[in-house]
Amino acid sequence: MKEKNLKSYEIKQKEFDKFNPPKDVVCCPRGRASVRDKLDDYAVAAVELYGLISMQDFVDLYNDYCDDDKELTDIDEMHILLLPRVLKNEKYFFYDGYLCHSILRLNKTLIQDLISAQANKERYLPPKEEFLSYKDAIYSLSDKWEYVLDFFEDYFDKDSNAHRKNKNFIENFFSEFVEAMVFSKVYFDFSLFTEIFDEYGIIFNSQEEIQIFFKLVMDAYNDSRIWYNKGFSPRALSDRFK
Repeated sequence: MKEKNLKSYEIKQKEFDKFNPPKDVVCCPRGRASVRDKLDDYAVAAVELYGLISMQDFVDLYNDYCDDDKELTDIDEMHILLLPRVLKNEKYFFYDGYLCHSILRLNKTLIQDLISAQANKERYLPPKEEFLSYKDAIYSLSDKWEYVLDFFEDYFDKDSNAHRKNKNFIENFFSEFVEAMVFSKVYFDFSLFTEIFDEYGIIFNSQEEIQIFFKLVMDAYNDSRIWYNKGFSPRALSDRFK
C-alpha cells in the first residue's frame, strides 16, 4: 500500500513540475525586484481569498490595483517573477493556467471542482487595502469564529476528565480545530469538526449544547469568505438576492 501511494504521489508530483518547472527559474530581471515582491503579496492574498484564480484574471486584478504604470505586468513576466517564490515558499503554485492555493496541491479533483463552482460567478473585489489584508489566512474568516473557540474554552473549563485538562492536549485540539476552520473556506461539512471530536473524545452533554455549537459554527461560516463563492460570504450573497 505504501509503495502504491508513493507511486501515486510521484505521478502527481510530475504533473506539478510540468507547470512549475525548476529549470525555468531565472534571475530577477533588472529593476523588477520590487514588482516581484508586490506580485507575491497579491498572489498570497488572491489565493487566500479565492482559492484559485486564472493567471489572466490575476494579472488583470494586479494591474487594476497597481498605482504605478511602470509596475504593470503581463502573464509571461508574472510567471518568471513568481516561479521562484512558488518553489521556495510553497504558498501558491501554477496549474494549467491558474494560480492556486498550496492546500490544493496534488488534488486535481478539488481544483476542477473549484473551477467549476466558480464559473460565471462574480468575483468579490474589495478596496486595495482590504484585499492585501487577506494575505493573512485568518483575515478571511468571520470574527464569529471566536465565539466557537470560546465555546470550547468553556467546555474544557467545565470538563471533569483529567487527561483533557492537559495543556498539550488542549493546545493540540485547538490547533487542529483552527485548521478545520481555515479549510471550511475550501469545503464546508460538519464532518471537518466531528472527526476532530472523535479523535479527542469530545462528547456534548446535551442536545441543547449540540444545537448551540451548530448555530455558532453556521453563523461563523455564513460570514466568512468562501472560495466556492469567489470570495463572497454566504450571508452577503443571500442579502443581495433578498
